[in-house]
Amino acid sequence: MRRRHYFRTTFVSIATGLLATAHAQWAVTDLHPQGADASSANLAAGGYAYGAVESGASWQAERFGQGPAVNFNPLGATASGIAGVDGSYQYGSATFDQVHAGRWNGSAATFEDWNPQGADWSIIYAAESGVAGGYAAYGGTEKAILWNGGGPNDITSLHNDNWLNSSVDAIDGGVQYGDANLSAGVYHAMKWTGSAASYEDMNPIGSQASQVIDSTAGTQVGFADFGTGNTAVVWHGSALSAAAVGPSGFDASVAFGTTGQYVAGIVWKNGVSHAGFWDLSTNLFTDLQPFLSGYQSSSAYDVQVYGGQIQVFGVANPNTGDGGHAVMWTMPVPEPGCMLGQACLLLPLARRRKAR
Repeated sequence: MRRRHYFRTTFVSIATGLLATAHAQWAVTDLHPQGADASSANLAAGGYAYGAVESGASWQAERFGQGPAVNFNPLGATASGIAGVDGSYQYGSATFDQVHAGRWNGSAATFEDWNPQGADWSIIYAAESGVAGGYAAYGGTEKAILWNGGGPNDITSLHNDNWLNSSVDAIDGGVQYGDANLSAGVYHAMKWTGSAASYEDMNPIGSQASQVIDSTAGTQVGFADFGTGNTAVVWHGSALSAAAVGPSGFDASVAFGTTGQYVAGIVWKNGVSHAGFWDLSTNLFTDLQPFLSGYQSSSAYDVQVYGGQIQVFGVANPNTGDGGHAVMWTMPVPEPGCMLGQACLLLPLARRRKAR
């Protein structure tokens, strides 16, 4: 899977400190449904956020924004989650006797079970142009799988039999990205172009582990471990292109979602998670935690531009210790040349840990 290349470190030189503009202030909207024990917004698509709501001991797929929340949990499922959206379809998984990959078409009643024949369990993480990606487990081995649109058994395996496990976590322009477990404790970010033989190892040189989590418009985001923990990494299609963007002043970071220009993720400081936002066009990072009131920690999982706004979705954990709340941070799209608030230096190297 991965070919070892020289890791070309990208150093970013920018000003530190607060760069104030008319658009530097982020607004926060609590998306938490009334009566729920906990909630999280994990995916941005078409002006909506998709995530899950916890009621009792069950986490159930939910859609937030533009009106009341919509529950997608299929009849008979004890849990569910949506991880990818493609046109009118939603993709993810639902738990019955085991976790099964599946597809919805706008409502809980439309769920289709896409667990492949012979698979112990399966999950879909991404979808594009009618093709979905994730993994299916056979005899305990998780194998990267493409569902080609014809139902549960219309699949292509991207798994190499020399690996312990593998998974497709993102699809972008007909290219698949994810990770493979090469040996005990060794995970590498991977790239495929539709077949098992097409794999390309995207692990940055010097990294002990890495994973691509999302890709949009030719920009991949995730993390790599250079020996001191996770650091957020941005790729543009190859191991050589990898650039660590972990901000200074934080102990670790992971990037979870991207529009190609904007990135959402998590940074950690003294063991506390903070939602984070990167603007790759200006090389600036913004800590979104200070814009919250009454929340002790937070995480950001995806970002979109919709209706002239940048929308970042994730979860914030109340000071009361109650379950997390799905939240949305918003600000108007800056005019060209405008900087976002609370800029930090982006480090060329840093940290790690397997996010999946």
